[in-house]
Amino acid sequence: CQHLESLGIIKQLEMKRKSDMQQTSNAIVIQPIIMEKQLVTEAPTKNDEICHTKKTTTKTLKQNIKDIHTRKEGVTPSFQHDSDFIDYRIPQSMCLTLQ
Repeated sequence: CQHLESLGIIKQLEMKRKSDMQQTSNAIVIQPIIMEKQLVTEAPTKNDEICHTKKTTTKTLKQNIKDIHTRKEGVTPSFQHDSDFIDYRIPQSMCLTLQ
C-alpha cells in the first residue's frame, strides 16, 4: 500500500475510534487518474456514397397483428387432407396392418 501511495494511485486515511481514540484501520481512497496530455480526435467525416442495401428500421420489423390470426378463404386446414397420412419412417409391414 505504501508503494501505491508513493505513486499517487491511492491515499490512506487513519481512522480512530470515538470512545478511546485508538487507531482501528486505515481507509484507502483510490485517486482519480490525471492525464497531462489529452488527445483530441476529430469526428469522422461522413461518406456521401449511397449504400445499396436497404436500411432496417423498427417499422419494417413490426408485424401486422391483424393479418396473423386471419385465415385465407381458399385454404382448407391441412389435417383434413392428411388424415390418411402414414409416416415414411414406419416399416411397410406395419403400414399395411394400420390400413
